[in-house]
Amino acid sequence: MGVKVTESTAKTIYVCSPYKAVSLKEADREWERKENVKRTKLACRILVKLGYLPLAPHLYFTRFLEDSDEKEREEGITLGMRWLEISDELWVFGERISDGMSREISYARELGIPVRCLPEPGRLVGCIVNAWKQRQEGHMEGCREQGGRDQKESEDTKNE
Repeated sequence: MGVKVTESTAKTIYVCSPYKAVSLKEADREWERKENVKRTKLACRILVKLGYLPLAPHLYFTRFLEDSDEKEREEGITLGMRWLEISDELWVFGERISDGMSREISYARELGIPVRCLPEPGRLVGCIVNAWKQRQEGHMEGCREQGGRDQKESEDTKNE
């Protein structure tokens, strides 16, 4: 179970990741767009589990505005920028920066909103798991050391 997100505690995080596909072949573009959506959903899920409120306008506005129509795409980007204005931070996921993402990053900096650059959401999960494992191993090592001391002290007490 994740952290409970409440209005008073949840930091709003603007999710900045690619939506539009750049592949040359139509079939590849469709697959790429679906993968972009999948990664953005994973990023949002991670943020919710960490107790943040994710704002991903490219997942929301594309539900009813046509990204393939340049006018509607621009409307969606403009509306997304309004969400950015009320965000606490902007988190960039991945290494590829699209034109739309570049505009979002520039606007966030103009507004003085912190910009954080992170790996792809899938890689981020791996980083979180590895960090958690290292903490657990450190904790377990401390337990082993303490357990060894407790056992030695117990043996010393028996010998007295």
